[in-house]
Amino acid sequence: CDMLIRLLRIEFLKTRRSLALLMVFVCPLVVVLLNFLIQMKSKRTVNWDMYWMGQTAVWTYFMYPLYIALLTALLNGNEHRNGTWRVMLTLPISSAQLYIAKFLLAWLLLLVSNIALFIFSAVSIQVLGAIGVDTVGAYHYAFATSLWALMVSALPILVVQHWVSWHVPNIVAPLTLSVI
Repeated sequence: CDMLIRLLRIEFLKTRRSLALLMVFVCPLVVVLLNFLIQMKSKRTVNWDMYWMGQTAVWTYFMYPLYIALLTALLNGNEHRNGTWRVMLTLPISSAQLYIAKFLLAWLLLLVSNIALFIFSAVSIQVLGAIGVDTVGAYHYAFATSLWALMVSALPILVVQHWVSWHVPNIVAPLTLSVI
C-alpha cells in the first residue's frame, strides 16, 4: 500500500505540467460553454432540470468516452514517447503495481473533471442569473448521485482504454476505440 501511494505521487508529479492535467479542466469547460451558449441563444425561460441534464448528457454521451481515451493515452503516452517503460519496469516494482498506480491516477483525474463539470455548471447558472435569468430551483440537482454514477460507469471504459493505451504506443488506437 505504501509503495502504491509513492507510485501514485510519482505519476502525479509527471502530470503537473502536462496536457493531461490541462484536459481535466478544458473538456468539462467546453461542455458547459456549449450548453451555456445554446441557452443564451434560445431566449426561453430555463428549465433547470433540463439544463443540468443537458450538461451531463453531452458530457456522458459524447465527451466522456473521448476524454477517458485522451486522458489514458496522454498518461501512458509519455512512457511510450520517452521510452521509459523499460526503465520503469526495471525498478523494484511489479508491472501490476505500476498499472494500478496509473489507473488510479486516471480515475482520480476523472473525479476532478466531473467535479469541475459541476462547478463550471454552477458558475454558468450564476452568470445566467447575473444577466437576468430567474435562477429559482436552479440548484435542485442530485449532484452526489450523478457524480457516483459517473465514476462507477467510467470504470469499465477506463480499464479498456488504459489497457489499450498501455500496449499501443500511439493516441489513434484509444481514440478510435472510444469513438466506436
